[in-house]
Amino acid sequence: MATVPIVATVLVFMLVAWDSKIDNRSLERVVAASFPVGACDFIRARSLPGPIYNDIGWGGFIIWSLPDYPVAIDGRTDLYGDAILYRYYREQQGPLDWKSDPYLNAAKLVLLNSQSGLAMRMQEDPHFRVVYDDPIAIVFIRNDAGVLPDAPVSHQCPMLRCRTSEGLVERCHNRNMDEDFSRPIDRAKS
Repeated sequence: MATVPIVATVLVFMLVAWDSKIDNRSLERVVAASFPVGACDFIRARSLPGPIYNDIGWGGFIIWSLPDYPVAIDGRTDLYGDAILYRYYREQQGPLDWKSDPYLNAAKLVLLNSQSGLAMRMQEDPHFRVVYDDPIAIVFIRNDAGVLPDAPVSHQCPMLRCRTSEGLVERCHNRNMDEDFSRPIDRAKS
């Protein structure tokens, strides 16, 4: 019975210590680990054209972070109806079919989880090219959007990670020289 006050005291101290570590920077890190913060900053800084085709789980965040950009879908599934949701999930799983999905067909930007199957398939699609990639998100811009950034940008480092038929590679564009180079990523070091 004497251990109950000791355990309670230890728990109170742990709670105070944990609570004192929560600040804006900590919260920003938590949000940036789950949502496309860097990608949205990139889009906003360059005023890239919308509309955006996006991951359903990020729609609400994109609406908050980029209020001037219409999104294709968000977590309010009751607003979209079964046909739109079915088409969205079919697009995530199957081959790309621009003409069957009016949101994907109208998109000038595509913002997806960088690990998603759709993101990997889009890297092979001639309609879009990668303009931003980080461990969380990848941004594609339609080739005929009218505004194309000079080079791919990585929020984390100067190298852009891309998935190709040869596997994961890093690409870098040197603005002082008219050349791109790629190198395979050593999985043991990354």
